[in-house]
Amino acid sequence: MRWIKSNICILAYPYIRRRAERGKPLVVGVPKESFPGETRVALVPSGVQTLVSKGIDVVLETGCGVAAGYTDEAYREKGAEFVKVRRDLFHASSLVLQVRGAGANPQGACFDLDLMRKNQILIGLLDPLHAPHCLQTFVEMDLGNEDTEADGGYARAMDEEFYRKQRELLSREMGDADVVITTAAVPGKKAPVLITEEMVKRMQNGAVIVDLAAEHGGNCELTKPVKEIVFEGVKIVGPVNLPATVPYHASQLYSKNITTFLTSLIRDGKIDLDSDDEIMKATLVSRDGVIVHEDLKKSVGKKNHG
Repeated sequence: MRWIKSNICILAYPYIRRRAERGKPLVVGVPKESFPGETRVALVPSGVQTLVSKGIDVVLETGCGVAAGYTDEAYREKGAEFVKVRRDLFHASSLVLQVRGAGANPQGACFDLDLMRKNQILIGLLDPLHAPHCLQTFVEMDLGNEDTEADGGYARAMDEEFYRKQRELLSREMGDADVVITTAAVPGKKAPVLITEEMVKRMQNGAVIVDLAAEHGGNCELTKPVKEIVFEGVKIVGPVNLPATVPYHASQLYSKNITTFLTSLIRDGKIDLDSDDEIMKATLVSRDGVIVHEDLKKSVGKKNHG
């Protein structure tokens, strides 16, 4: 997800002026990830090569790819430049790429938001529906009396009757299962409980539950995020941020996606935010200090109205 920060004074940083004079006003910056345990990097060396070939300058924070297995020298060979101070990177960049920002990294995002400037663009996994409060520090909200009920789309949670039937179906099968893997998650809401304590009690000794929804509460009511527990002979695993456990290849996939997304927005060397584009509607969180994503507006409105 992505947003544009506004209502902050522009910093006339010399690094930007030099590049503008050279006819390359678009500068993409990649800082180190600050979320605890996040080992991925938003851009790999091949992604740098793609952007540079399109006339875009790429600036990275020193060591940003080391945890993922990418050396500074590998980036330099593809045309990237480096800065040692995070603040300098934000000042130098017209567009910033991150893996986890805003709601996906609430503590680190508070620091980064202070470094951003008017009309700067941030692209990354921002998780705004799970943590809309992270946006309230830098956008003006005028929600009025808008209806806050969810309507349609994949973001809508199913009702309790649906989940009751899911639990009933699962209960019939789990007694003979050796491994159960759950993945159910709803944007902006706690993960639905599909496996109750009583269902776990009926599982065979030595069985394993892998709850991939642990980061948002878990599909098993006994799940403990980041921990492995044993309950009456059943092991329950609650991993979070699995991609960070294989950062080299996970970064390649993420970099490919974010580079393709970014290049699709560029027209004549500039970013073109076409509000009629379907992909733009689905990914643009806020613009000019106003939240424009419909699901997020409703989520924030519901929390504000209690």
